[in-house]
Amino acid sequence: MHSLNYYAFHDDVGPLHSRKNSLNRCSRESVERPLIVNCAGEIDSMWAFKTDNVEGRLDYYLLYVVKGELILDVGGKDVVCTTGSFVLYPPKTRYIYKHSATGEIDYLWVHFTGSAVAQTLEKYGLMLYPHVNTIKHDDGITSRFTNLFTAFIKQDKFRDDELSLLLDRLLISLARRLSSDGENYLQLKTSVSYINAHYNHEIRIPELAKMENISVSRYNSVFKRLYGMSPVEYITKMRISSACELLGGTDLSVKEISLMTGYSDSHFFSRVFKAQTGISPSDYRKRQ
Repeated sequence: MHSLNYYAFHDDVGPLHSRKNSLNRCSRESVERPLIVNCAGEIDSMWAFKTDNVEGRLDYYLLYVVKGELILDVGGKDVVCTTGSFVLYPPKTRYIYKHSATGEIDYLWVHFTGSAVAQTLEKYGLMLYPHVNTIKHDDGITSRFTNLFTAFIKQDKFRDDELSLLLDRLLISLARRLSSDGENYLQLKTSVSYINAHYNHEIRIPELAKMENISVSRYNSVFKRLYGMSPVEYITKMRISSACELLGGTDLSVKEISLMTGYSDSHFFSRVFKAQTGISPSDYRKRQ
Protein backbone atom coordinates (compact mmCIF):
# COMPACT_ATOMS: atom_id res chain seq x y z
CA MET A 1 0.00 0.00 0.00
CA HIS A 2 1.25 3.46 -0.93
CA SER A 3 0.04 6.22 1.37
CA LEU A 4 0.72 9.96 1.45
CA ASN A 5 -0.43 12.03 4.42
CA TYR A 6 -0.02 15.76 5.01
CA TYR A 7 -1.17 17.48 8.22
CA ALA A 8 -1.55 21.16 9.02
CA PHE A 9 -0.98 20.54 12.72
CA HIS A 10 -0.20 17.71 15.14
CA ASP A 11 -2.78 16.76 17.72
CA ASP A 12 -2.92 14.20 20.52
CA VAL A 13 -6.46 14.35 21.80
CA GLY A 14 -9.70 15.81 20.51
CA PRO A 15 -13.45 15.37 20.97
CA LEU A 16 -13.56 12.57 18.40
CA HIS A 17 -9.89 11.62 18.49
CA SER A 18 -8.00 8.86 20.23
CA ARG A 19 -4.60 7.40 19.62
CA LYS A 20 -6.33 4.24 18.46
CA ASN A 21 -8.36 6.10 15.87
CA SER A 22 -6.00 7.50 13.25
CA LEU A 23 -9.01 8.29 11.04
CA ASN A 24 -9.68 11.30 13.25
CA ARG A 25 -6.15 12.63 13.32
CA CYS A 26 -6.02 16.38 12.67
CA SER A 27 -9.80 16.60 13.05
CA ARG A 28 -11.04 20.04 14.04
CA GLU A 29 -13.85 22.50 13.46
CA SER A 30 -12.87 26.15 13.09
CA VAL A 31 -14.36 29.42 11.86
CA GLU A 32 -11.12 31.41 11.98
CA ARG A 33 -11.06 31.70 8.19
CA PRO A 34 -13.54 30.99 5.35
CA LEU A 35 -11.71 27.84 4.21
CA ILE A 36 -9.20 25.90 6.31
CA VAL A 37 -7.39 22.76 5.15
CA ASN A 38 -6.71 20.34 8.01
CA CYS A 39 -5.01 17.50 6.15
CA ALA A 40 -4.83 15.77 2.78
CA GLY A 41 -3.32 12.73 1.14
CA GLU A 42 -3.51 9.78 -1.20
CA ILE A 43 -4.14 6.04 -0.85
CA ASP A 44 -2.91 3.68 -3.57
CA SER A 45 -3.41 0.01 -2.73
CA MET A 46 -3.72 -3.45 -4.23
CA TRP A 47 -4.89 -4.88 -0.91
CA ALA A 48 -8.42 -5.35 0.35
CA PHE A 49 -9.46 -3.04 3.17
CA LYS A 50 -12.50 -1.54 4.85
CA THR A 51 -12.82 1.87 6.48
CA ASP A 52 -15.59 2.55 8.99
CA ASN A 53 -15.48 5.80 10.95
CA VAL A 54 -18.53 5.38 13.15
CA GLU A 55 -18.64 8.87 14.67
CA GLY A 56 -17.24 10.70 11.68
CA ARG A 57 -14.96 13.73 11.93
CA LEU A 58 -15.35 17.33 13.00
CA ASP A 59 -14.53 18.58 9.51
CA TYR A 60 -15.66 18.00 5.92
CA TYR A 61 -14.21 15.08 3.96
CA LEU A 62 -13.70 15.10 0.19
CA LEU A 63 -12.78 11.75 -1.38
CA TYR A 64 -11.96 11.51 -5.10
CA VAL A 65 -11.36 8.22 -6.95
CA VAL A 66 -8.51 8.37 -9.46
CA LYS A 67 -8.34 4.70 -10.41
CA GLY A 68 -10.08 1.43 -9.58
CA GLU A 69 -13.22 0.74 -7.60
CA LEU A 70 -14.21 1.83 -4.13
CA ILE A 71 -17.46 0.52 -2.70
CA LEU A 72 -19.32 3.06 -0.59
CA ASP A 73 -22.06 2.31 1.89
CA VAL A 74 -24.87 4.69 0.97
CA GLY A 75 -27.89 4.25 3.17
CA GLY A 76 -27.07 0.61 3.77
CA LYS A 77 -26.57 -0.15 0.09
CA ASP A 78 -23.29 -0.68 -1.75
CA VAL A 79 -22.51 1.90 -4.43
CA VAL A 80 -19.55 1.23 -6.71
CA CYS A 81 -17.41 4.33 -7.22
CA THR A 82 -15.00 4.32 -10.14
CA THR A 83 -12.62 6.79 -11.78
CA GLY A 84 -14.06 10.30 -11.52
CA SER A 85 -16.40 9.57 -8.61
CA PHE A 86 -16.22 11.84 -5.61
CA VAL A 87 -18.17 12.28 -2.40
CA LEU A 88 -18.31 15.05 0.20
CA TYR A 89 -19.03 13.91 3.75
CA PRO A 90 -20.29 16.60 6.16
CA PRO A 91 -18.96 16.81 9.72
CA LYS A 92 -19.95 14.16 12.28
CA THR A 93 -21.17 11.79 9.57
CA ARG A 94 -20.31 8.11 9.63
CA TYR A 95 -18.51 6.97 6.51
CA ILE A 96 -17.98 3.39 5.37
CA TYR A 97 -16.17 2.23 2.27
CA LYS A 98 -14.16 -0.78 1.18
CA HIS A 99 -11.97 -2.18 -1.55
CA SER A 100 -11.80 -5.83 -2.56
CA ALA A 101 -8.48 -7.33 -3.60
CA THR A 102 -9.46 -7.56 -7.27
CA GLY A 103 -7.34 -4.69 -8.55
CA GLU A 104 -5.72 -1.39 -7.69
CA ILE A 105 -7.51 1.45 -5.96
CA ASP A 106 -6.11 4.97 -5.99
CA TYR A 107 -7.98 7.80 -4.32
CA LEU A 108 -7.17 11.32 -3.14
CA TRP A 109 -8.60 12.97 -0.05
CA VAL A 110 -8.72 16.23 1.84
CA HIS A 111 -10.31 17.25 5.15
CA PHE A 112 -11.30 20.88 5.61
CA THR A 113 -13.34 23.27 7.72
CA GLY A 114 -14.05 27.00 7.91
CA SER A 115 -16.74 29.62 8.36
CA ALA A 116 -17.75 29.62 4.67
CA VAL A 117 -17.63 25.93 3.75
CA ALA A 118 -21.40 25.40 3.61
CA GLN A 119 -21.97 28.57 1.58
CA THR A 120 -19.09 27.75 -0.78
CA LEU A 121 -20.32 24.23 -1.51
CA GLU A 122 -23.85 25.52 -2.08
CA LYS A 123 -22.58 28.29 -4.36
CA TYR A 124 -20.62 25.81 -6.48
CA GLY A 125 -23.47 23.30 -6.58
CA LEU A 126 -21.48 20.56 -4.85
CA MET A 127 -23.85 18.22 -3.03
CA LEU A 128 -23.00 16.43 0.19
CA TYR A 129 -23.25 12.73 1.06
CA PRO A 130 -25.38 10.65 0.51
CA HIS A 131 -25.11 12.13 -2.98
CA VAL A 132 -22.26 10.59 -4.99
CA ASN A 133 -20.91 12.73 -7.84
CA THR A 134 -19.41 11.35 -11.03
CA ILE A 135 -17.37 13.34 -13.53
CA LYS A 136 -15.10 12.60 -16.44
CA HIS A 137 -11.65 12.38 -14.91
CA ASP A 138 -8.87 14.61 -16.15
CA ASP A 139 -5.34 15.20 -14.89
CA GLY A 140 -6.29 18.73 -13.92
CA ILE A 141 -8.13 17.43 -10.85
CA THR A 142 -5.14 15.33 -9.83
CA SER A 143 -2.89 18.37 -10.25
CA ARG A 144 -5.08 20.37 -7.88
CA PHE A 145 -4.48 17.77 -5.17
CA THR A 146 -0.75 17.65 -5.96
CA ASN A 147 -0.58 21.42 -5.50
CA LEU A 148 -2.17 20.99 -2.08
CA PHE A 149 0.42 18.40 -1.11
CA THR A 150 3.26 20.66 -2.24
CA ALA A 151 1.88 23.57 -0.23
CA PHE A 152 1.85 21.48 2.94
CA ILE A 153 5.62 21.12 2.75
CA LYS A 154 6.15 24.88 2.93
CA GLN A 155 6.65 25.96 6.52
CA ASP A 156 6.19 29.70 6.16
CA LYS A 157 3.58 32.20 7.30
CA PHE A 158 1.77 32.02 3.94
CA ARG A 159 1.17 28.26 3.96
CA ASP A 160 -2.32 28.20 5.45
CA ASP A 161 -3.51 31.00 3.18
CA GLU A 162 -2.12 29.17 0.16
CA LEU A 163 -3.84 25.94 1.23
CA SER A 164 -7.16 27.80 1.48
CA LEU A 165 -6.71 29.24 -2.00
CA LEU A 166 -5.76 25.87 -3.49
CA LEU A 167 -8.74 24.16 -1.85
CA ASP A 168 -11.05 26.76 -3.36
CA ARG A 169 -9.52 26.14 -6.79
CA LEU A 170 -9.98 22.39 -6.35
CA LEU A 171 -13.65 22.83 -5.48
CA ILE A 172 -14.14 25.13 -8.46
CA SER A 173 -12.50 22.59 -10.78
CA LEU A 174 -14.80 19.84 -9.52
CA ALA A 175 -17.84 22.10 -9.86
CA ARG A 176 -16.85 23.17 -13.36
CA ARG A 177 -16.33 19.57 -14.49
CA LEU A 178 -19.57 18.52 -12.86
CA SER A 179 -21.38 21.35 -14.61
CA SER A 180 -20.00 20.43 -18.03
CA ASP A 181 -20.92 16.78 -17.49
CA GLY A 182 -24.09 17.63 -15.62
CA GLU A 183 -26.66 17.15 -18.35
CA ASN A 184 -25.61 13.62 -19.13
CA TYR A 185 -25.01 12.72 -15.49
CA LEU A 186 -28.48 13.78 -14.45
CA GLN A 187 -29.95 11.81 -17.34
CA LEU A 188 -28.57 8.61 -15.83
CA LYS A 189 -29.29 9.31 -12.18
CA THR A 190 -32.60 7.44 -12.17
CA SER A 191 -31.32 4.33 -13.92
CA VAL A 192 -28.07 4.11 -11.94
CA SER A 193 -30.03 4.34 -8.70
CA TYR A 194 -32.21 1.53 -10.00
CA ILE A 195 -29.15 -0.60 -10.82
CA ASN A 196 -27.67 -0.02 -7.37
CA ALA A 197 -30.89 -1.20 -5.74
CA HIS A 198 -31.69 -4.12 -8.08
CA TYR A 199 -28.34 -5.40 -9.39
CA ASN A 200 -29.17 -8.91 -8.14
CA HIS A 201 -32.27 -9.05 -10.36
CA GLU A 202 -32.55 -9.31 -14.12
CA ILE A 203 -31.89 -5.88 -15.63
CA ARG A 204 -32.39 -5.09 -19.30
CA ILE A 205 -30.52 -2.21 -20.88
CA PRO A 206 -33.52 -1.07 -22.99
CA GLU A 207 -35.47 -0.64 -19.75
CA LEU A 208 -32.69 1.50 -18.29
CA ALA A 209 -32.56 3.63 -21.43
CA LYS A 210 -36.33 4.06 -21.26
CA MET A 211 -36.01 5.40 -17.71
CA GLU A 212 -33.83 8.20 -19.08
CA ASN A 213 -35.88 8.74 -22.27
CA ILE A 214 -32.91 8.13 -24.57
CA SER A 215 -32.00 5.43 -27.08
CA VAL A 216 -30.11 2.29 -26.09
CA SER A 217 -27.05 3.30 -28.12
CA ARG A 218 -27.05 6.78 -26.58
CA TYR A 219 -27.49 5.31 -23.11
CA ASN A 220 -24.54 2.94 -23.56
CA SER A 221 -22.37 5.76 -24.88
CA VAL A 222 -23.17 8.18 -22.06
CA PHE A 223 -22.87 5.49 -19.41
CA LYS A 224 -19.41 4.43 -20.55
CA ARG A 225 -18.18 8.02 -20.73
CA LEU A 226 -19.33 8.75 -17.19
CA TYR A 227 -18.48 5.46 -15.48
CA GLY A 228 -15.64 4.12 -17.60
CA MET A 229 -17.45 0.87 -18.41
CA SER A 230 -20.61 -0.43 -20.04
CA PRO A 231 -23.85 -0.88 -18.06
CA VAL A 232 -23.44 -4.67 -18.26
CA GLU A 233 -19.89 -4.44 -16.88
CA TYR A 234 -21.10 -2.17 -14.08
CA ILE A 235 -23.85 -4.62 -13.11
CA THR A 236 -21.44 -7.55 -13.27
CA LYS A 237 -18.92 -5.82 -11.02
CA MET A 238 -21.59 -5.02 -8.44
CA ARG A 239 -22.74 -8.64 -8.46
CA ILE A 240 -19.24 -10.07 -8.11
CA SER A 241 -18.39 -7.58 -5.37
CA SER A 242 -21.46 -8.73 -3.45
CA ALA A 243 -20.53 -12.36 -4.09
CA CYS A 244 -17.03 -11.77 -2.68
CA GLU A 245 -18.53 -10.35 0.48
CA LEU A 246 -20.88 -13.32 0.87
CA LEU A 247 -18.14 -15.85 0.18
CA GLY A 248 -15.90 -14.30 2.80
CA GLY A 249 -18.52 -13.55 5.44
CA THR A 250 -21.09 -16.35 5.26
CA ASP A 251 -21.33 -20.14 5.03
CA LEU A 252 -23.75 -20.01 2.11
CA SER A 253 -23.05 -22.42 -0.73
CA VAL A 254 -21.77 -21.20 -4.08
CA LYS A 255 -25.14 -22.08 -5.59
CA GLU A 256 -27.01 -20.04 -2.98
CA ILE A 257 -24.69 -17.08 -3.49
CA SER A 258 -25.08 -17.26 -7.26
CA LEU A 259 -28.86 -17.02 -6.86
CA MET A 260 -28.57 -14.15 -4.37
CA THR A 261 -26.39 -12.14 -6.74
CA GLY A 262 -28.55 -12.55 -9.83
CA TYR A 263 -27.26 -15.74 -11.47
CA SER A 264 -29.68 -18.64 -11.86
CA ASP A 265 -26.93 -20.90 -13.25
CA SER A 266 -24.18 -21.51 -10.69
CA HIS A 267 -21.79 -22.80 -13.37
CA PHE A 268 -22.17 -19.58 -15.37
CA PHE A 269 -21.73 -17.61 -12.15
CA SER A 270 -18.45 -19.43 -11.47
CA ARG A 271 -17.17 -18.61 -14.96
CA VAL A 272 -18.05 -14.94 -14.58
CA PHE A 273 -16.53 -14.85 -11.10
CA LYS A 274 -13.24 -16.32 -12.31
CA ALA A 275 -13.16 -13.95 -15.28
CA GLN A 276 -13.52 -10.99 -12.90
CA THR A 277 -11.24 -12.12 -10.06
CA GLY A 278 -8.87 -14.64 -11.64
CA ILE A 279 -9.90 -17.45 -9.28
CA SER A 280 -12.95 -19.63 -8.71
CA PRO A 281 -15.50 -18.86 -5.96
CA SER A 282 -14.31 -21.89 -3.97
CA ASP A 283 -10.68 -20.82 -4.15
CA TYR A 284 -11.62 -17.28 -3.20
CA ARG A 285 -13.37 -18.58 -0.06
CA LYS A 286 -10.34 -20.69 0.90
CA ARG A 287 -8.13 -17.61 0.80
CA GLN A 288 -10.30 -15.65 3.19
